[in-house]
Amino acid sequence: MRKQQSLLRKYMMIIAGALLLVPVTLVPISMSGRISDHPDPYYSSQELITMWHTEATDMHVDNPRQIEGSLHRLKSMYQEAHLFWVNGNGELKLTLPERTDIPNKWSVGYTIEFMKKSYDSDPLTIVAYVGGAAENGFVVLQMPRMYTELPNKKAGENYEYYIIIGSIVVFVSFLLVSWLFFQRIRKRLVRLQGAMELPHDCSIPAPIVISKLDEIGALEESFNKMILTLEESKQNEQEEEQVRRKLIADLSHDLRTPLTAIRAQLYVLKNEVSSVKGMQTIELVDEKIHYLGELLENLLAYTLLTSKKYPYEPTEVDMVKVTRKIIAGWYNKLESEYFDIDVDVSVQEFRWNIDVNWYERMLDNVIQNVIRHGASGEFIGFYIRHDGDEQVITIVDKGPGFEQVTSHKGSGIGLSIIALMAKEMGVTWEIHSTSEGTTFVFKK
Repeated sequence: MRKQQSLLRKYMMIIAGALLLVPVTLVPISMSGRISDHPDPYYSSQELITMWHTEATDMHVDNPRQIEGSLHRLKSMYQEAHLFWVNGNGELKLTLPERTDIPNKWSVGYTIEFMKKSYDSDPLTIVAYVGGAAENGFVVLQMPRMYTELPNKKAGENYEYYIIIGSIVVFVSFLLVSWLFFQRIRKRLVRLQGAMELPHDCSIPAPIVISKLDEIGALEESFNKMILTLEESKQNEQEEEQVRRKLIADLSHDLRTPLTAIRAQLYVLKNEVSSVKGMQTIELVDEKIHYLGELLENLLAYTLLTSKKYPYEPTEVDMVKVTRKIIAGWYNKLESEYFDIDVDVSVQEFRWNIDVNWYERMLDNVIQNVIRHGASGEFIGFYIRHDGDEQVITIVDKGPGFEQVTSHKGSGIGLSIIALMAKEMGVTWEIHSTSEGTTFVFKK
């Protein structure tokens, strides 16, 4: 994975860009505030005051034309200003430009009141005596204060506003870029999550296309490697399973033939043995051969079931009738094993969509299990009852239960066959085992 593709590196670049954006944004905004809100030119108020007093001192009271010429000249220099001249008798002699709000006659009181009102107000008002003497009259210059304030001062009034606007711009830009950054990461993670979710008909997810060479890309690459490993493992497992099933099937077929021959020879041997102990030995051997035959039969059936090769033909079946037939087939065997048999299947007819042979095999395995493990209880019960809308088939014994170790305890392959068949036919089955007995329950 190349470093420039790292997600951490990219996000650090976003943060660095946001930090650099602060001065880049705020400086132009503040500069624009300095020059756009205020007109040119700008005048220094102190320079205006000094200039006006100098000009007034140079005016000659006995030369009105010289005073008027000076005022016109100054008006052309300061076009934004208003100028007027009042002589020593309080008479208004000249206004530049013409104004109607200035009285033609000025008294001492009015003059004092005018100066008080003009102090520190807008416009800036500068009063200077002609020739430097109060008895000669005075000249007035009025300049709007907006022309006397320097750019830095003017910009300072709106500086806080510009800072807030610039900060908001930077912050919103950073949030937007960050949101886009993490939104893309989220989409890629959601896509990876979707690839990990398996469909119902699939046991291994499909590989995913690697989008970018970053941390998530490395995760996607590891995910694809894991899928490849799983596919190879599954293929090896299937090959091993096929070999195992073939071996079990071949062994089952090969062993059944000699077992049949041994049982035939054992039958002949019965006629040759006369002692009680010899007959007991022959019966014990015959029982073990029968048990071994059942194991081989179950092993072959289990192999065929797991490989989906066991014949399955479901039909609508009268469960009461079929169950009675199966019980009748086992009646003599159970009596010979000294079982007390209790049968209650007198409910009305009901039908299940199942394979009759599979159902018979399930009940055969249950009864064989009772004979093998629950013979000490000398009881077996067959019951069919209605539990609400469900029909329940129950087989009960009074043996020591599965927790007890017996000489006939096997690998449980018979119960595994029941589980596989019940699942395939949609039949729910349960086992409840205690030291006082075992109950097998079938529902659909």
